[in-house]
Amino acid sequence: MTQTPYPIARDSKLALTVWQTDSGPRAIRMSEAEEISQTLIHLSQEAIAGPYTDQESAKQGLFSLMGSRDFNDGALKIVPRFQPALTKQTNTKPIPDQRWPALPKHSTIWMIEIIFWKIGHKSEPQWERLRQRQKLETMMTEPMVAKKKQKALDFGLFEFIPPDDPDIIIPDE
Repeated sequence: MTQTPYPIARDSKLALTVWQTDSGPRAIRMSEAEEISQTLIHLSQEAIAGPYTDQESAKQGLFSLMGSRDFNDGALKIVPRFQPALTKQTNTKPIPDQRWPALPKHSTIWMIEIIFWKIGHKSEPQWERLRQRQKLETMMTEPMVAKKKQKALDFGLFEFIPPDDPDIIIPDE
């Protein structure tokens, strides 16, 4: 199975043009994308077209976005989104032969999303990851030292010290 080189861009529109024209930076791994962009990046999945009422119309929208390309390398996806019904359930009377009243219906819409390496930091955990990486690199260069001295092992599991004479150790069998 081949890996998908995702486009590197600041927003989804620019990522779509990079994907459609096959020009511009692409990367498979995060480290490669960070080297190319020279900044922190994160993998993002954003909607670029939709909403569509059914999956067939979403497929037609995907084919129109693909243009002359005859394949999709995995960067574009058709994703279902579930929308809860906006009306509150007002039927509180028990229904015969049913334990609970029926739940309100959810509607499904279909969106076309693009996966790309987004330039810029996503949130604080991205910077925390960088700090942890730097901390680990400094720890790797320092020698390993115990925080406190190890206690001497003076008696074993089946031995005890009597309370009246603490100077002797008695084996317990």
